[in-house]
Amino acid sequence: MPGVMMSVNYHSHDRSGNYVAWDYSYNLLQSVGPNGILFTNGDNDTFPLWYLQEVENVRKDVAVVNLSLLNTPWYIKQWKEARPADTKFINLSDNQVDAITSRLQRWEEKKVQVPVKNDPQNDKGYIEWTLKPTFAGQALRVQDIMILRIIKDANWRVPIYFAVTVSQSNRIGLDSYLDMQGLTFQLKSHKTDPVDQQMMYKNLMTQIGPDEWSTDFSIGEFRSDDKNNYNDWSRDYKPGYMFRNLGNDKIYYNDQIIRLLQNYRSAYMQLAVTYYMDYQNEKRKKEPDDLLLSDLSSKSVAVLDQMRFNIPEESIPITSEDLHYQVARLYGDLDRKDSMKDILEDLIIMEGVSPTNKVEYANVYYRELNDAETAIGILSDLQNDYFQIENLIKIQGMSSTSTNSWKRWQKAFPDIVSSLVYIYKSTNQNNEAEGVLVEWLSRFPNDSNAKKLLEEVKDREFIGYSYDGADASFELLARRVMGEIPRYILIKEYDVSVKKNNLGEIVSSAKAQLEV
Repeated sequence: MPGVMMSVNYHSHDRSGNYVAWDYSYNLLQSVGPNGILFTNGDNDTFPLWYLQEVENVRKDVAVVNLSLLNTPWYIKQWKEARPADTKFINLSDNQVDAITSRLQRWEEKKVQVPVKNDPQNDKGYIEWTLKPTFAGQALRVQDIMILRIIKDANWRVPIYFAVTVSQSNRIGLDSYLDMQGLTFQLKSHKTDPVDQQMMYKNLMTQIGPDEWSTDFSIGEFRSDDKNNYNDWSRDYKPGYMFRNLGNDKIYYNDQIIRLLQNYRSAYMQLAVTYYMDYQNEKRKKEPDDLLLSDLSSKSVAVLDQMRFNIPEESIPITSEDLHYQVARLYGDLDRKDSMKDILEDLIIMEGVSPTNKVEYANVYYRELNDAETAIGILSDLQNDYFQIENLIKIQGMSSTSTNSWKRWQKAFPDIVSSLVYIYKSTNQNNEAEGVLVEWLSRFPNDSNAKKLLEEVKDREFIGYSYDGADASFELLARRVMGEIPRYILIKEYDVSVKKNNLGEIVSSAKAQLEV
């Protein structure tokens, strides 16, 4: 029996080649400046860091302060004696520690201040923020009191960071003074932007090790003295992250690890979006700087590309459909249509995608990629799927599908139909558009708006009206018939004639009487 269990489950239990804990801990430690204080949340973002510090001698200058343990007197006392005077960050006596940890401190929402010295970006001489109760709406936990105390006692002599795994509620309202640096938020002595672009770019875009480490890492190379051909790792402070074997499809990564690795993607996306927003702001100026636009666009795309190289979607799936779509839209807006198309192809076949989202993706194929054929194919498949589900419900009742799923399909069906009609008409496939409208009216014969739309479409076909060359014309027509756009003019009479002149040339003329 044990042999059978091992043979069946060996792949999912084999940890050889899996360096996620080592690398994540290394990258987190290297996100902290010299002698910095790093607040961590729980076991997974604390114990591996301690291993690297105590066993591998990596970044022993960093104080990894676990917030859960910071509620206990022995842990606080341990830290208050751990550093020399110049980097010490807890100035409390043992009696004061015992008093703080013996009870909760009653607290009402109020502003608190910490003094600041020698910061040219802070002319007030302090940072100030609103601190709300963190326990039962009426008290502060010990860890919250200690965070506040550590900030004051450190007195800006050493940098202070929160790991990204620390929830916003555990950052005691300091968000206006925290900027993201990669896997950490650094506390600044002045109000700051949410992202420190310079440090975040240095951390995320400085690749440690050669490209081969992503797909076929060898431990022999890691310990080798021959480091001339790539940027090597360091036991001392050195910005740059490692992503060993994340592109190796032979390594098993469970769901918990995949969730943890989304923190990397979140950091890359934060940086890419920051560059993108700067790009959009510059683009909206009356006289935008073309060189700056090019630089911001290139940086945003480079960050996305590096993210997809370091954390490949084939081996580490993107668990958030919305995040995957955001990546696609960024690529599209920055004129990387091929990358946008690659991601859309993955999204369309992704399990669990709602019909409403598939309609959105179909419209992106048409609007952004000028691919009407694929868009129509997606929408037609959705329409057929709707018909099949509907028929099953008629035959078998609601036992054939869940109520919530059917409601989602019913909600999406009008968008499926309207998108199909719009794309058909925009690509001059008038018969197909009429077919969709006729089918819709067979279901909803009292839909007066659809009747008007169909009649108006037929009228325009009869007089030779073409929608070609006017991308929005049918959309405007549809919107007007549906009552979204008012009639500003009325055509009372019109006459169109086509004749040959004396030279044999075809001449067309049109007359119209309008009522404004």
